[in-house]
Amino acid sequence: SVELPFVHGDELKEAEKERYGEFFLGEEKGSVYEHCLRAVKKSLNFGEHSLPLMGGGDWNDSFNEVGIKGRGESVWLAMFLRMVLLKFLPICFYFNDKENIKLFTDTAEKLAESIDKYAYNGSWYVRAFADDGTVLGDKTSDACRIDLLPQAFSVLSSMPDEKRKASALESAFNYLVDEENGIVKLFTPPFNEKTFRAGYVN
Repeated sequence: SVELPFVHGDELKEAEKERYGEFFLGEEKGSVYEHCLRAVKKSLNFGEHSLPLMGGGDWNDSFNEVGIKGRGESVWLAMFLRMVLLKFLPICFYFNDKENIKLFTDTAEKLAESIDKYAYNGSWYVRAFADDGTVLGDKTSDACRIDLLPQAFSVLSSMPDEKRKASALESAFNYLVDEENGIVKLFTPPFNEKTFRAGYVN
């Protein structure tokens, strides 16, 4: 099979939170399958709610301070990871990779359990748990009371509870779809200097 080089670059120093830098092709090589496995397994780091650690941001890099101290967890990332695992499983079966078939199947199942146990507020799915325990995307949140991503991805990631998914989408429509202006908000209300400090988004 074709082997391709991995890219490499200097790791962040202890005081660095982020860096724009250059990355180079290294000498180590691996198959595309091996590249994919490394990418997926890199994300298998979980916090106290058994959800993926958010670090300096997930899809929304403007939430770069939510989990910067290493304890914040992303609900959206949990759903996205579940979706990736389920979609990647057929490739693991193709390679008869029994070890990763079991790992990815078990992880996808546990993610669904953790999301439903900790991240559903009765009407929709919350967005994240910050380093200090603050919940983003909850009914009590001053900003980002509801976020579109976990509502949409509850369906895309095949979450098992159909009633919760329907409620999540209904809530997203009610709070985030602005038909008058022809827009769908990513979340509401917005962050400002007086609300929780989520990062660049403030």
